[in-house]
Amino acid sequence: MKLKQRVLIQTLSASLAFTLFLSVMFFASIAKIRTTARVNFGELGNSAAAISAYALEEQVIDKITRIAADTAIILDEKFSKIENHTRSTADIAASIYTRPQAWRPNPLRYVQSGQTAPPEPYLHAAPGVDLSRIKAETDLAGNIAEELRQITVVDRGITTSAIGGESGYIIAMDAFPWPSEDFDHRSYEWYKGAKESGVLYWTGVYVDPRGRGPAVSCAMPFYDQSGGNPVFKGVARNTVMLSDFSKIINSARIGRTGYLFLVDKTGLKLFSSGSVDVRVTQDGRIEGENYLASGDSAVRSLGNSMTLGASGMAALEMDGVPVYAAYAPIHTLGWSLGVVIPAREISSPAWLIGERIGKLTGAARNAMDRHILLMTGI
Repeated sequence: MKLKQRVLIQTLSASLAFTLFLSVMFFASIAKIRTTARVNFGELGNSAAAISAYALEEQVIDKITRIAADTAIILDEKFSKIENHTRSTADIAASIYTRPQAWRPNPLRYVQSGQTAPPEPYLHAAPGVDLSRIKAETDLAGNIAEELRQITVVDRGITTSAIGGESGYIIAMDAFPWPSEDFDHRSYEWYKGAKESGVLYWTGVYVDPRGRGPAVSCAMPFYDQSGGNPVFKGVARNTVMLSDFSKIINSARIGRTGYLFLVDKTGLKLFSSGSVDVRVTQDGRIEGENYLASGDSAVRSLGNSMTLGASGMAALEMDGVPVYAAYAPIHTLGWSLGVVIPAREISSPAWLIGERIGKLTGAARNAMDRHILLMTGI
């Protein structure tokens, strides 16, 4: 009997020990699974947040890069049309001088300094020019009037369409009435540049002599070719005011606080969404922020890339604000268009995504803990 009792006690003790061992292993495994799961949930949440933030950043960068390229193409197309208008005007002017017998005199209204130009093509003269001595020429050149009228009707972005003769006359059509001022067009960049180059010529930004603000002109020379050898007679030109760029630039919306801007071939920032960024000094010079002269090496690097006609994207600080800046060339003028969006407009949504993912993974951990508690009581 004693032997049987000892065997029974030993068997029960072994079973109890084995059961206790299994219980310890079970609870240890559950605790290990719980700890591992909590760590994995955290890592999964952090990884998902990082991937989401990266994807969001890439999406925004891709968007502003496409906006820069697309807007630059739109501006290139606009300026290409202006080039075509200018070539057409120069061709007609050359035809008038080369084959005068094919044209009848077409006298135009003369507008003196201080008078408001009429809503039709008009005649003006540089200071000191005696119009009576060149009346036959100006009456003949007046046949250009309908071409100038049509240009300002077809393209409302052109402020003035005109031809300037080497003899000192000007025939012009203004899109909007504006008082006339005395100036000698032959001393201006658009005239001298076209005359000297002999080809289509775009000016840099200059001060409009009639007080309308900073402007840029496309110009092309025309010649009398009746004698076999071309004889220079003048320049056709179309002018755009810098303030009119807002019609194109402001049509693009870049987040909440993003904007577009223009840089010319010298690195001068000309325009940003909503306003002209250059100013006219008392002595008639154009001044403004020049990226190539910036004290910030990152801004100088951006200016170099833009003035070289490159396309790309840069992360830098502008006016003390971290931003992303995408840029693309405007080939017709040698300018560059940039798109800027503050980095906070990307980081804030990314932070919200991370916070949301953190809440979801936290809720999943809590749910797991409740199920383990119901199963094990730990």
